[in-house]
Amino acid sequence: MPKFAADLDHLFSDRPLMTRFSAAKSAGFDAVEMRSPYDAPASDLRYQLVMNDLFWTGLDAPPPNYTGGLPGFAGVAGQEDRFLRDLKRALRVADVLKSGFLTLVAGPEADLGVLAANLKAACKTHPKARFLIGPEGAQSPLPDLDACAGVLETVGAKNLALSADLGAILAQGCDPLAEITPYLPKLGHIRLAGADGQEPNDMDLAGLCAHLDAAGYKGYVCASYTPRETTEGGLAWLRRIIGDAPSEEPAPKKARGRPRKAKG
Repeated sequence: MPKFAADLDHLFSDRPLMTRFSAAKSAGFDAVEMRSPYDAPASDLRYQLVMNDLFWTGLDAPPPNYTGGLPGFAGVAGQEDRFLRDLKRALRVADVLKSGFLTLVAGPEADLGVLAANLKAACKTHPKARFLIGPEGAQSPLPDLDACAGVLETVGAKNLALSADLGAILAQGCDPLAEITPYLPKLGHIRLAGADGQEPNDMDLAGLCAHLDAAGYKGYVCASYTPRETTEGGLAWLRRIIGDAPSEEPAPKKARGRPRKAKG
C-alpha cells in the first residue's frame, strides 16, 4: 500500500493553517506537505507535525521571489550564486521540518546546462539532503519526465530523483501508469489529482496502488488538488483505499515544549 500525504496548500484550506494538521491526520493521512511554507514560522509547523504524528514530505526551493521575478532560477544563467544562497535558506527550513525532500525549480527561462551544473553543486554540497526535479509545463525546458530523466543522467547524483504529477499527465490526455512506468526506479514522489485539478475520481486508483506496490515504489503519493466542495466530502477515494478513517480528530499529544524557531 503506498503512503499518502495531504497537500495543505489545497486540502483543508477552509481552516486556519495550524489546524489543518489534525484534520489531515483524522482523515487518514500520515504525512503533509506545502510547496512554499516560508511565510509561517517553521518551528510552529514542526510543532504541529510532532503533536499529530505526521511526516513532512517536501517543499519547493528556492523560496518565493516577492520582487516579482521568475518563480524559479535553478537553471538561470547568472543566478548561480543566488541559487546556492537561497538554497541554504530553504534547507534551514527543511531541516526544522525534517522534510523528506526539496524540489528544485528550474524556472521558465532555464538553461539545461546551467541547471545540471547547479544541481551537481547542490547535491555535492549537501549530500545528506534529498532533491527532486519534475516537469514544469509544456513551454518550459522540462516539459516531461523524459527531459527530467535526461538531467538526472547528466547530474549522476544519488540524492536527486524525479517527481511526477498525475493530474498534469491526465490533463494531457495520457495514461498516468503508462507514463510513469519507465521512470519508476528514478521516481521519488508522486502528486495526485484528477484531469481537472480536482478529486482523482477519473483514475483507477486501486490499479495505481497495485502497480506501485509491484514496482517497489517507496515514496509518497500526495493528494494535491482543489476540492470541489469540502475536503472531507471529497475523500471517498482515500477511504476506499485505506478503509474508514477515524471519525474524530485525534487528541493532541502532551507537549514538552515548542521547538526552537528556525534561523533565517
